[in-house]
Amino acid sequence: MREQNFAHKKVKKKVALRDILNIHNDEGIKDLSQVGTMAKSIKSGEHIQPLGIPNIKLVRTKDNDLLLFDGPHSMLAYMAVGKRYLEEIPHMIIEDEGTGYVEDQDILVFYGESSKEIENNNWKEYVINWQAAREKQLSRRMQRNMGELFWAIQKRIKQLWPVE
Repeated sequence: MREQNFAHKKVKKKVALRDILNIHNDEGIKDLSQVGTMAKSIKSGEHIQPLGIPNIKLVRTKDNDLLLFDGPHSMLAYMAVGKRYLEEIPHMIIEDEGTGYVEDQDILVFYGESSKEIENNNWKEYVINWQAAREKQLSRRMQRNMGELFWAIQKRIKQLWPVE
């Protein structure tokens, strides 16, 4: 991976959580009870920030999209309690200080060994499922964003923890 300089910047426009790119399909979300537990904490006024560092970590892509690479359970929990915009939740956005985004070939690191199977750095067509057997971890993207992912698992979340 090339060396990059990163900077902390505030979000300039409202970003809907539903529009953020997901790195997992619904079968890649391993522990829905964790989403429920987090949602209860959020509803009681806490934020998901172990050691004061936001659990939700994103990268800005060259297309100016945001890809959630860490913290999908946390984001789903915030969505479950009605949070709709990125500015409402603790998060970190990683981008190159010079370009304002992370290069496609650098985003491939989030796919681990499976990145070798992605042709032409076309990571947007794929998701990763770390719970699957190695040969089945990489799969085609079924849910295009966090909104579609949330709707795909919403019934299962409500069965575990009914949102009032």
